[in-house]
Amino acid sequence: MKDCGCGGVVQVILYGFGGDLTYGKGSPEERRIGFVDKKNRTAPIRKTLIQIGLSALLPFNGKRAAHRASELLDSLMGHLRMDEEGRSIEPLSNPWKLDSAQDHQLRPQYQFDYDWRIGPFEAATQLNAFIEALCESTDHTKIALTGFSEGSAVAMAYLKEYGSARLETLILANGAWQGLTLAGELLTRRIGMAGARHTSFLLELLRPLVWGAMKYKIGPFYEQALLPLFAHMPAFWAFVPPDDYAQARARFAGQEKYEKLLAKADKYHDEVQLKAEELLRQARANSVKIAIVCGYGHPSIPVTKAKTYHTDTLIDTARASGGAAVARYGRKLSRSDSPYLSQDRIIDAATCMFPDYTWFIRGMRHEDGPSEALRKWVIESAGQVTVFDDTRFPQFMQLCPTKAITSAR
Repeated sequence: MKDCGCGGVVQVILYGFGGDLTYGKGSPEERRIGFVDKKNRTAPIRKTLIQIGLSALLPFNGKRAAHRASELLDSLMGHLRMDEEGRSIEPLSNPWKLDSAQDHQLRPQYQFDYDWRIGPFEAATQLNAFIEALCESTDHTKIALTGFSEGSAVAMAYLKEYGSARLETLILANGAWQGLTLAGELLTRRIGMAGARHTSFLLELLRPLVWGAMKYKIGPFYEQALLPLFAHMPAFWAFVPPDDYAQARARFAGQEKYEKLLAKADKYHDEVQLKAEELLRQARANSVKIAIVCGYGHPSIPVTKAKTYHTDTLIDTARASGGAAVARYGRKLSRSDSPYLSQDRIIDAATCMFPDYTWFIRGMRHEDGPSEALRKWVIESAGQVTVFDDTRFPQFMQLCPTKAITSAR
């Protein structure tokens, strides 16, 4: 029961990877800084890309191309680097703050901000403090928590560390809670330029950079740029799928400087990824309503060597759904009498951890998330809803009626 008697539900939304951070908090240099440092956007990017392309085309210059690509990546995103223990090198942070003046009856949604580079458990500790402060401020004893993208991993870490006593509803939307193939391939050095059915403008822009670094020697680009930037982020390790984790970890194991980083990575892998179903079932046993929502209908990003699979433009549908059987992009599953088979025969949700609580939206892009109508229905329902309960929200839908969660992250 909600103590304040307003009859509404207080909602907390966690967004994901790549949002703005605060540089130099509390100092005269304090400013907001994005995934790409805007101060460096005026750098001669076109000239650098041309140099990369020319270096790659000339015989035996793959190493030079990789070096040029590394310089470009560092100029744009070097401020995000962390050390071997997973600590920020630059004074970057994203401390949460609660607007106690917000009227939760008029605006029930609260956004929890965090440094998306840190590990899920560290973020979950901050989330717990935020939720406790929110409950005290609003006189509510429970909240509805939506974890979007990386936020789903943080939500699951919170569930493991603090239980479900404060949760009325848990929604995992376009979630990375079971990893994504792209992250696993990056840390196991299986990236490459695969053929694709379509690419975005950004990928087309980066194609010369990626080809220049990879065509001859990916090693220098990997070691100089990709590894220090992404592998030192504890959050990125949470994106490594369970079946890639051992191989990715082996590359860093046995090196004392990586012990603390690997300890953070192991904790999420061992206590959340591998035990996700158990954690969610415990939450359901405590009357927490659960909904898992994911998109499909988009091919994988064309920088991996894997065969094409369905995604929401970023995260694998099979992983975001907790184990759905998904046809390869452009193909269909065999006909069956499964009640969880999509009409287009692309997905059979029968193998999901929670087939009755998992929704699929064809064509939904990662940055858009589920509709406000779907979320409202799940949150405001008296009890656990299923994919069979409302004809407005069948298990398989085409796009979303109204955009609700939108983020460039």
